[in-house]
Formats: sequence, C-alpha cells, structure tokens
Amino acid sequence: MAPIAHLYQSHKIYNNGHVLDWINDIHPIWQYFSKVELYIVKCKICSEIWCNAYNKSWLEEHLIQRHSQLIIEIRNKITSTWLPLHFTLNTENCSTNCMHCNYSIRTFYGIDVLKDHLRKTHNIWDYVEDLEIIM
Repeated sequence: MAPIAHLYQSHKIYNNGHVLDWINDIHPIWQYFSKVELYIVKCKICSEIWCNAYNKSWLEEHLIQRHSQLIIEIRNKITSTWLPLHFTLNTENCSTNCMHCNYSIRTFYGIDVLKDHLRKTHNIWDYVEDLEIIM
C-alpha cells in the first residue's frame, strides 16, 4: 500500500493537499473507476473494490489483467481511425507509442487522449473528423 493511502486508511492521518489532489484528479483512469472514499475506488466494469487507489499503476494493471476484452475493443477502435498514421500499438504492454516523440500512452485511455496528445504536443489535427464533430 502506498504510504499516503496507508496513513489515511490505517491511522486517519492525511494532508489537505493530498486530499485536494485526489478530489481534483482528472486522470483518464477515472473513466473506469468510481471514487468511493479517499483512496478507495470501485471498478465500473467488475465492481471490484481497490483500497490503494493512490497508486494508479495498480489500477492500470487491474484493467490489463482483468479486462483484456475492453483493451482489444479500444485497440480496434483506434485502428479504424486516422490515429495509426501517428501511433504504433504495442500489444505486449498495452501501450500506444507516438511515432513523432515516442511518448507512451496506455491504450485503454482511448482515442480522445491520443488525439489530445497530437493536438497539444505536435499541433496535428484531423480536420475532416473535427469538422464532422462541429457540424
């Protein structure tokens, strides 16, 4: 268990800064987990409870180990778009790597996170797709 989560769960000791970080965290992992209590989450797919949600890499491993079908579905969605022109998919470690800077993004974060990376980091847009969204 991460020390911060341990201090809270075992001893009810916490830092207000850490609590605010937890509340305001907008990491893409939260599309798959609901915050139940401070550092405790519930998987939206299988309802499993995680008591050390401060460590997001454990949540990522849960998705990889328990929800591989979800990852396959997301990978298929990615390959059906224009994104493979800019990313390579690594099925061994469930990552998607940018061909421009080799930045690694977990595949299960989805299409929007990949698009945001291209837009914000490389100023690359798919104008046809973006125009369809506007119209």
